[in-house]
Amino acid sequence: MDRLIPVLILLAVLVLLFFLMWKGWKNRQASQTNIPEPHRPTCEPSGPGFQGMYVATTYASNPLERINVHHLGVRTNGTLHIEDDRVVFMLDGIDGIEIPFTAIDEVTTASGMVGKFVEKDGLVVIVWTLGDTQVATGFRPRLAHARTEILESLALTEKVK
Repeated sequence: MDRLIPVLILLAVLVLLFFLMWKGWKNRQASQTNIPEPHRPTCEPSGPGFQGMYVATTYASNPLERINVHHLGVRTNGTLHIEDDRVVFMLDGIDGIEIPFTAIDEVTTASGMVGKFVEKDGLVVIVWTLGDTQVATGFRPRLAHARTEILESLALTEKVK
């Protein structure tokens, strides 16, 4: 009985914290309704691709501000495929993302973005235009040498700078 009141207070504080986090997530989604849904893969990509972790999609100008709409801010495992005219992310548990080469502005590396910080240049970052918004999508290849292969493959395309 002596511990009941402190336990109830602790539970109330935890419930309040979770409610405030949920409310913040929903408010951020509401403020990002102007961002259109990205293209979704229409067919299975050819080839095995590169396994790794889809980190998130952020505003290109602010790698610490996650885009929460359309599952773009969800960190998950996935596979990056480089097709003839597009990059395809097949993601575990959520819809994939398809980025046409014509939408890609830059491909670079980074040490981190919201939710994931790694060694120097450990992330492949694709900067692209989604609607009127320039965004950056981060991918952490499972194998270190895959990062170089991804960068070289994307450098061979005519559009990617």
